[in-house]
Amino acid sequence: MAPAYANEAVARKVAPGGANGCKMQENVTLSINFTIRAKSFAESRTKYEEKMQQVTNFATQQGIKKFQLQSMNYNINSQNVNYDGMPEPGYQLSGNASYLLDSADSAFKLGEFLGEQKMQVSVNVNKYQNGSCNNAAVAE
Repeated sequence: MAPAYANEAVARKVAPGGANGCKMQENVTLSINFTIRAKSFAESRTKYEEKMQQVTNFATQQGIKKFQLQSMNYNINSQNVNYDGMPEPGYQLSGNASYLLDSADSAFKLGEFLGEQKMQVSVNVNKYQNGSCNNAAVAE
């Protein structure tokens, strides 16, 4: 049976279950970028490791089921300017990390916290159908 309105047919095709009733797959990635200043290379790396642990601890505290590190990168540069008013040179670490999460809601929750920690946060949500589900097609 044909839908009464053309918009009903379109709605079926773009609905979360798709045209054939299959559940949409969801990939959620949260990426963070941050800058750390320190007085030495060693202190830079220690602060970076502490920052990464802070992110992991919060995800665990929030009960996020899937929180997998996908990639991480950092570089440390010497800065020939005063660091916190000290006459000695300082160092700047620029780092980023990308995590795979269980849901968009988890990513938004974690992203809010990390933004409050002065990290630059990006959340990417990708939903798709791979076409290989076993659900029965929606009756027309």
